[in-house]
Amino acid sequence: MGMKSTIAAVTFLALLAGQAVLAQAQNIEPVQKQEQESEQARPQSSFLIVDRPLAIIGEVDPAFSASVLMTEEELDESALTQRLSSIREYTNSVDQLEAAGGAWDPKLTEELTALGLLQQEQGQHLEAIQTLDRAVHVNRVNAGLHTLDQVPAVESLIESYEAIGNWQQADLYHNYLFYVQSKAYGYEDPRIIPVLNSLAKWNVRAFNVGYGEVLGVRLSSAQLLFNAAARMVDLHFGTQDRRFVENMEGIASSAFLV
Repeated sequence: MGMKSTIAAVTFLALLAGQAVLAQAQNIEPVQKQEQESEQARPQSSFLIVDRPLAIIGEVDPAFSASVLMTEEELDESALTQRLSSIREYTNSVDQLEAAGGAWDPKLTEELTALGLLQQEQGQHLEAIQTLDRAVHVNRVNAGLHTLDQVPAVESLIESYEAIGNWQQADLYHNYLFYVQSKAYGYEDPRIIPVLNSLAKWNVRAFNVGYGEVLGVRLSSAQLLFNAAARMVDLHFGTQDRRFVENMEGIASSAFLV
């Protein structure tokens, strides 16, 4: 809000406060005087401050449309309807692209990824997995096996696998994601820091859900990854960086679990 809008808002609040004090004073005056003043008074309107004071007359809101004033249930139903409609549109778009350009048309990657995310939001994780997996394959065929373009789709795949409790596939794709990004960045690039941190957190989670034959190895791996991430943060950004503290805390928490 700009300075003029702020001043206007403060002035308006001050006027309201003054009206409140005046109203209290009028309450103790003779009834006859109150009746005379009420006959001369203009109809009062309540106000809503958004960016500037706006009058609200009756139940009509001049600032917001009816859609903004819908109940939570109506909003949920509206969002559901919109997602289902979008899913149909993207499905049709995928069919049209495939019919025109074949099963490996590079344009399919974006459409399939968007469709998979919508299915994921809808809770259709099995369908989302199939769609996102196809998006990854199409992208790899067109952009190369180790392209970073596939990372968003792989991350979404992991979310759906974790949502249905398929820890084996989640573990496979967590490690695949680490492999692709470490191959692209190397181990001296600061962009590898969140990659190290992410895989470390996954190993801790895998330990907590009991996935893996030797659970102690999960914690050892997590400690090594947290330590590597902390060293990279120290090397590039110094120990005052909050990520250094976060990774040190990760080392401590995994050591506690051991």
